[in-house]
Amino acid sequence: MAEANMEIPLDHDYPSLDHIIIWLDLHIGKPGVCQQLKKAFASHLDPRYQTYTRLTDQDFDNLLRTGDIVPVHFAGIPFHLLAFDNPYKCYEAFERHRDKHIYFITSGSMGEQIVPVLVEHHRELFVDPITQNPYHSIYIFCGNIGYHYNWLYDVRDYAQAFTHEADLLARMTRDVADYCVEQGERHLRNALLRYQWSKKVFEQYKKLGENCTKEMRNVEERTAQIKSILTPQISNPHVIENNLIDNEVNDGEQPSQVVN
Repeated sequence: MAEANMEIPLDHDYPSLDHIIIWLDLHIGKPGVCQQLKKAFASHLDPRYQTYTRLTDQDFDNLLRTGDIVPVHFAGIPFHLLAFDNPYKCYEAFERHRDKHIYFITSGSMGEQIVPVLVEHHRELFVDPITQNPYHSIYIFCGNIGYHYNWLYDVRDYAQAFTHEADLLARMTRDVADYCVEQGERHLRNALLRYQWSKKVFEQYKKLGENCTKEMRNVEERTAQIKSILTPQISNPHVIENNLIDNEVNDGEQPSQVVN
C-alpha cells in the first residue's frame, strides 16, 4: 500500500470554521473599554495565507456598525468574531449561526435582555448534541453580580458570571481547551470504529487469496494505539461506558456549574 501523502496543497479549500465568539456590549466600541478582552482577539488568521492583523478600538467600532464577521485567534484556536451593541441584531446572529459552536460574551444589563430568551428558544446552541450536557458557554461580565442574581439563577446551567476580565478570559480559555479535548476523543473513537471496519474488509480481502499482511499489521497497531489513549477516559461521565467494547463486538452496526 502506498504511503499517504500528508502535504497539503497551497490552494486547498479549508473547511469553514465551526467556532464563533459573539460579543454583546453597549460600550464595546469605546476606547479603553474591555481592553483585556480586546487584546485576546487582537489577531486574525487566514488558515490559507497566514495573514496577521491587529484589531483596534476603531476596528471594533467598525464591527458594530457593519455587522461583519472577523476571523480571530483565541487561545491558539481560529475563531470567527461578531460584535454587537444591539440585542435584537445579536439575537438574529444566533439564528444565522445555529450550525456553529458558540461562545457568548455579554454584559449584565444586555444579558438580562437576551440570555433568558436564547436559553428558552435556542437551548440546543448551549448543550452537547450527544450527551445533552450544558456547555456553560455564556459569559456574563458585569460589575455587580448580585444585582443580576434573580435572572442569572434561572440560567445557571448555561451561564457563568465574572466581575474581572482576567477571570473571564481564564475560564473561557479553559472551556475552549476542554471542548477541544472532548472533540478530539470523539474523533478518536470514530477513527477506532473505522479501523475495526477496515480490519474486517482486509479479512475478506485475504479470503480472496490476496496478501495484505502489512496492511493488517498497520491496522492492528493503530487500533491498539487509539485504545491505549481512550481506555483511561472510559470513566469520564461524558463518555458512554462500554462504548469501545460495543464498537468492537458490533462494529458493523450503527452505533452544573453554578454562577460564580
